[in-house]
This record gives sequence, structure tokens and C-alpha cells, in this order.
Amino acid sequence: MFSRSTRRRIGTFAALLLVVGLAEAAGPSSRYAVFLADSPVGVQYKSRAELASPEALTYRSRIESAQANMKRELESRSFRITGSASTLINAIFVAAPADRLAELQSIPAAIPSPARSPPARGVR
Repeated sequence: MFSRSTRRRIGTFAALLLVVGLAEAAGPSSRYAVFLADSPVGVQYKSRAELASPEALTYRSRIESAQANMKRELESRSFRITGSASTLINAIFVAAPADRLAELQSIPAAIPSPARSPPARGVR
């Protein structure tokens, strides 16, 4: 009745609807930035040349190692990691229901804060 490619498209669309439906059924999520205690790399090393130095790369490696440990902790508690940053801020971004904020706050070395979108360029 339908061609093979049409059946494949219908199947893909149905799978996509299922995934979206499951995500909606899980409930709304809030986004949080979990800040770690060490200062970001950009605070310690200001210029591009300094950021590329062996010392800065060693420091970045230390920051990213601490982030990896925190990500494992967050994942073990079923928090969804959405990203991380180490140059301008030392943070891991997570999506979680608002009712889990207290649990986020209870994790040692984590300073959770609601994630906000950065201002548009040119806006001060």
C-alpha cells in the first residue's frame, strides 16, 4: 500500500511522538546550574596565550576531573546532565523537577542555582 520509504517515515514520526510523549509524561523540569567551588580557568588565566599555557591546561584538567566526579554523583542520583562549562564559570547544568532542588542543595561541593539564559549580545 505505502512505499517502503513512506512506511519508514511514518515509523520514524511515530517513534518521535512516543519519545516526546514520554518526556512530557515525566513532568516539567527546571534547569539548574550546579557551581563547583574552584574558580573557573578564565579567572586564573586571562589572555588566550595564558589559557593555552601548560599551567592553564593542567588547571583545566583538574577542574574537569572535579566536574566528572560531580557528574557521576549527579547521574547516580538520576539527575539529567545538560552541559558543563569550565572557562568562564565552573558549573554543571542539570534539568530536574523543582521538587528535587533540596536534594541538589544537599550534595557536598554543589552550589545549585536556577540557570538563566545569558543576555543577548549588546545588552547590558
